[in-house]
Amino acid sequence: MPELPEVETTRRGVAPHLTGATVRDVIVRNSQLRWPVPPDLAATLTGLTVRSVTRRAKYLIIGFDSGCLLVHLGMSGSLRVVAAEAPPEKHDHVDLVLGEQEAHLGTLGEGGEDEHRGDDAIDDRQREAQQAHDAAVG
Repeated sequence: MPELPEVETTRRGVAPHLTGATVRDVIVRNSQLRWPVPPDLAATLTGLTVRSVTRRAKYLIIGFDSGCLLVHLGMSGSLRVVAAEAPPEKHDHVDLVLGEQEAHLGTLGEGGEDEHRGDDAIDDRQREAQQAHDAAVG
């Protein structure tokens, strides 16, 4: 299960890409996750603009003007920002389509390995800040 530093790193990586973006569509490939995905999720989120991406414990909170989307990465999950034309990976369960990019929410592949872990979503400054934080914390 991702620990707090991994969840915070994920938040820092996706926040600049999600904040201010408008949800154009939601694609649900597997609705039976930790909690079942509501059947009206696409209708609820489409057209809303992401106002914030925060974290509370191991939950990511994607905030909108009216409400929020609560995301838990589960045992081996990931949240990646990819080009809209990028094909979904085997374990990508939910996509937030944000125009020219998408946020893929999925689990890691078999054996805990994921070839496309999404580190490209974290720019060099964020990576350096995370490394400095990790070094300071020990």
